[in-house]
Amino acid sequence: MTRVFSGIKPTGHLTLGNYLGAVRRWAEVDQHRTDALFCVVDLHALTVDHDPARVRRLTRQAATLMLASGLDPELCTVFVQSHVDEHARLSYLLECVATDGEMRRMIQYREKAARERDRGGSVRLSLLTYPVLMAADILAYGTDEVPVGDDQTQHVELTRDLAVRFNQRYGHTFVVPRATRPRVAARVMNLQDPTSKMGKTDDVGPGIVYLLDEPDVVRKKVMRAVTDSGRDVVYDPEKRPGSPICWRSSPPARVGTPRT
Repeated sequence: MTRVFSGIKPTGHLTLGNYLGAVRRWAEVDQHRTDALFCVVDLHALTVDHDPARVRRLTRQAATLMLASGLDPELCTVFVQSHVDEHARLSYLLECVATDGEMRRMIQYREKAARERDRGGSVRLSLLTYPVLMAADILAYGTDEVPVGDDQTQHVELTRDLAVRFNQRYGHTFVVPRATRPRVAARVMNLQDPTSKMGKTDDVGPGIVYLLDEPDVVRKKVMRAVTDSGRDVVYDPEKRPGSPICWRSSPPARVGTPRT
């Protein structure tokens, strides 16, 4: 039986991008034929400036929305990362086979560190080692497949490298996982800035559709979305990111169905 693991970070209210790119995919996994584990990775939320009470609140909210989106706790495992001590323990062991250079080459680290500095904040060491904790999340369960979006593919590649390196040094210990990417909605873009991802940690604004937005609010945000001025419909996310297809996927396809 194939084992699947994936997680979601409670750093903000879940967005349409989180639903289309992750949660809906999880609900569509054949939970009768797959050993599926889905996690709210709250330890990862501590790597940047945060309010502890808000993280706790968003952790509960994320778990609730996962269940409301169709995850059946009778058929899959839904849990909170910090409730399992082995994640942090294994992270340390994997750090012992990881290198500083590998961590600093991570694209997300460079982007998030720059954002923290721009805000006048300090960059936490945990932000640098974030990908190792993610590797521990995955490897702890003998994971075969990891459903991820575009921005996490590099981290799964690092996970594979660490698993192979650990196995070579200490004997076969870990399954080497593989990333699986969605056919559509690998990256849903901000409605006001189609060159940027619709991130749940962004400031509240008309470019982000939250799962708990009222229908009228969603309608207004979509109606005000930035669009292309051209008359033809062209899928070109680099040169024409404001085209009617405002998510990055290949080939273009409708992502709003089925209704939930």
